[in-house]
Amino acid sequence: MTNHLKKNNYFALLFAVVVLCWIFVPGIKAHWELWNTSNIVYDDTRQYIPPFLSYIPDSTFKDDYINQYYLNAIIPLGYSKLFKIIAEHGDLSFWQNVLPYISYITMLISLALVALRLGGVTAFFCTLLLTLSSDAFFYLAMGGSNPRMFAYPVVALALLTLIYERPLLLACLTIFITALYPTVAVICGITLACWLLLLPKEYQGTVVNQCSYSRRLGLLSITAGLCALIVFPQLINGQSYGSRVLLEHLTAYPEAGSSGRYIYGDFPPYSFFWDWFIALTRITLISSGTPLILSASLYSINDNYFAVLLFAFIWIFIIGISILGTYLLPRQSPVFVRVYMMLAGITLITHTIAYVFAPYLYMPNRYLWYTVPIWIVLTFPLTLRLVLENTKLPSLIRRNSSNLTILVVLGIFLLIGTRGEGKFTHMVHLGKEEEPIINYIKNMQGDASYYVAGWPNGIINNVPFFAQKSALLTFETHQVLHLEYLKEMRKRMVALMDAYFAKDSTPLETLRDTYGVTHFIVEKKHFKDTPPTYFKPFDEEIPSRLAAVIENPYILSDSLKQKAAVYEDDVAVIYELSKLEE
Repeated sequence: MTNHLKKNNYFALLFAVVVLCWIFVPGIKAHWELWNTSNIVYDDTRQYIPPFLSYIPDSTFKDDYINQYYLNAIIPLGYSKLFKIIAEHGDLSFWQNVLPYISYITMLISLALVALRLGGVTAFFCTLLLTLSSDAFFYLAMGGSNPRMFAYPVVALALLTLIYERPLLLACLTIFITALYPTVAVICGITLACWLLLLPKEYQGTVVNQCSYSRRLGLLSITAGLCALIVFPQLINGQSYGSRVLLEHLTAYPEAGSSGRYIYGDFPPYSFFWDWFIALTRITLISSGTPLILSASLYSINDNYFAVLLFAFIWIFIIGISILGTYLLPRQSPVFVRVYMMLAGITLITHTIAYVFAPYLYMPNRYLWYTVPIWIVLTFPLTLRLVLENTKLPSLIRRNSSNLTILVVLGIFLLIGTRGEGKFTHMVHLGKEEEPIINYIKNMQGDASYYVAGWPNGIINNVPFFAQKSALLTFETHQVLHLEYLKEMRKRMVALMDAYFAKDSTPLETLRDTYGVTHFIVEKKHFKDTPPTYFKPFDEEIPSRLAAVIENPYILSDSLKQKAAVYEDDVAVIYELSKLEE
């Protein structure tokens, strides 16, 4: 199939680019509007960017226990160094928006080059069509300037190094991604080792064959050593926050298990390969924008049962063809062997290793998340064309296999794809009723580093990022990965509940004197028609605590407001806790 590269028609390539741009114009406009909107942000941005706010010159952002935990135990070293430099010398708000798009464009260009090399203009067009339409890439993984935004582009670049026989570049990529997102470094590192040492000679390529085993071992040793030096400090620093939370801890700490802090698949016991393979292949085919032709789309079908059935049929067809391709394509040339060694073999190996040694190599599903979607968008069009070229079909079909492949992929796109504007999944919209509260907190003046508290999954969740003031606890920062940090968050949550459902000022004074809280936000709806909610084990206490004060909540009493309130509107009251002494 690689012979098709020699026949590439540059006009056809240009035409494919023009058609793709036309199809996805709405998506480009949606991204531009998002870029110019200051009150919308990805939810993960609210936990990964605030730790760097204290590095901005003249910042009053409090560098507290939570921020230090993120810098020492959660955020990779290279990511941390990069954003510290940006915060100290650049425009943090600008670069947090730019970097995800740089990563996304890098991934698109890399995937386009991989597809072009493996299957010509046909694969180029079809792969980009499926990728740009899918929610799996930018919307679910790359938005928000979190460390995983580097995962997809590095996987795509790694495929290029395999195709063009550049083991040194793959080694450099492995070191690079270790500093930014170590999970993908495990995939790249094992791929490099298997390529240099385990693949049969006929599949390794000319460059590797010309290298002696001592040089190969030297490259692997240097790569492994540098990667270890990068991750070792964080492993040591993480120990100060306790051991990793294991399955045996869930009885005592249910916040780390089912109905706790994390969604399905991110807490022990972890699911093995098949569950996540099904989920990720389905997610890759989901698209949440505007169909190119509404009347031809599943979205126009009124019968929901039939729409689900049709989607299931398309999913089975695409997955079936892709699985067949994983078997057939490596028979075409050594290039395909190396590509599918990574996309299939190494993916399964690393996922299995992470599953067996969970949680020490992070969540096992992450080793599938950044390869399975790429596997689908590359493998399906390549295999479909191969099948059409080599089956006992009429010669007219075989001669027009490229056109038929494009027509099939276009047909699938018309049925289940959209034009790329998406729902911007996991986006947080700062509502109009919240803006005055956030603006008040942001504009609070003084020499002190303010420390704000409130109900964790309420307004306070937006305070660190939008108001640039540190918070005692937010839902985003309530991580349950390390045991001592988990215990500290539990203590803070209990103190918050004591204050929120207080019958006198004592719990508020405890927040001020024990934790250094300067301001406390109370949302009025929590004592009216929308009771506060949270995850286990705290959710079990909320109804009884609320029932005990709902008739006359002290936290909203006129006496407390007269004494300590510094802001009030229809949504919330903000108390300045230093005024409790007056």
